[in-house]
Amino acid sequence: MKRLPVDSSNIKSIGYDENRNTLEVEFNGGSVYQYFNVPSKVYNEIISTNSVGHYIYANVKDKYNYSKLSNIPFRELELTIYLYKLIEANNEFLNVIFEPGFKGIDGRLLRPDIVCDYHNEKLIIEVKKVPPLTDNRVTDLIEQVKSYNVFSTDAQLVVTFPETLQKKYAEQFKNENILVWDAPKLALIFSDQMEVIRETPLYPILFNAGVKVEDKSQSTLFIEELKSIKSGKKDWSRYQRLIANCMEYLFSPPLEKPLYELPDSTKTNRRDIILPNYADNGFWQFLRNNYFADYIVIDAKNLTKHVEKRDVLQVSNYLKKFGTGLFGLIISRNKPHSNAILTQREHWIADNKLIVFLQDEDIIQMLTLKDSSGNPEEVIRQKIEDFRLSL
Repeated sequence: MKRLPVDSSNIKSIGYDENRNTLEVEFNGGSVYQYFNVPSKVYNEIISTNSVGHYIYANVKDKYNYSKLSNIPFRELELTIYLYKLIEANNEFLNVIFEPGFKGIDGRLLRPDIVCDYHNEKLIIEVKKVPPLTDNRVTDLIEQVKSYNVFSTDAQLVVTFPETLQKKYAEQFKNENILVWDAPKLALIFSDQMEVIRETPLYPILFNAGVKVEDKSQSTLFIEELKSIKSGKKDWSRYQRLIANCMEYLFSPPLEKPLYELPDSTKTNRRDIILPNYADNGFWQFLRNNYFADYIVIDAKNLTKHVEKRDVLQVSNYLKKFGTGLFGLIISRNKPHSNAILTQREHWIADNKLIVFLQDEDIIQMLTLKDSSGNPEEVIRQKIEDFRLSL
């Protein structure tokens, strides 16, 4: 899409596709977002207004579905340098040290990203480009950060990343007395120092996170509805419909709109939700190339108990290399039973059918990432990695 440069402190250019009613916004830091079903009237008002950035945040952000075209365009080391610059520019931080090295209890060299003093307290800060989005990864990061206590037993441990972490995982860090500095927290702490990173890709992320929105976002509304649905047969269709709406909101585009309860040719296998996948780049193309996932098969189960072996067998029957492909999601209220996990492994090893389990907490995390301009598909990617690396 062709974009036109605009006179704005934080937005570099905007474009508009009249055939698709799609608005494209490029931030000065390099991030690009597309907003969908935007009327041409809105685009015309943007290009004629005196404050493009203010107009977009007041009238576009959280008003229309959007997709992030580019992944976070910096490496973890670069993110650490950006944070270091913000800390150096803030007079409340003292004695700032970049990547100090010291020996741990077992003699190994430990190297936290930043150590500094803040409000008469020593901070040990670990910087991550991508937040942990599974229980195993949260536990691993907690153990890594707690190992820094040998540097200073009375120091405050901090983990930071440029996205928003869902409440459940934030609570796990809090229970271990580890502070979480996510994008909104960073935007709050360094609101007066943003100028020093204006030309970096981190700037639009924190700028976006620092904008206060009075109305509830679509993600918030979905999360509230999810929490209001009781598990069991009575609300089965409501849960299935909500999951379909969430998946469309999160991933369409690049995925196509969901198809519902389509039977196969034998009429014996009925798939709850199918999202056609014609993506030609990114994570979804990776799934097509590696798991023949031209269609994402989703089975939403409003169970009061755990997902069982029979539920995995049912989804496995849907998956065919010459049909929908070999990738499926089972989304349920609770974690899978051990017999379901065993069956999941057996069908991957024997038939290359990859079935991933998601629960309510994962849906909430993906919606949380959507609100913070993160990558919701990162939750699924980490689930796949954890599964395959466990074999």
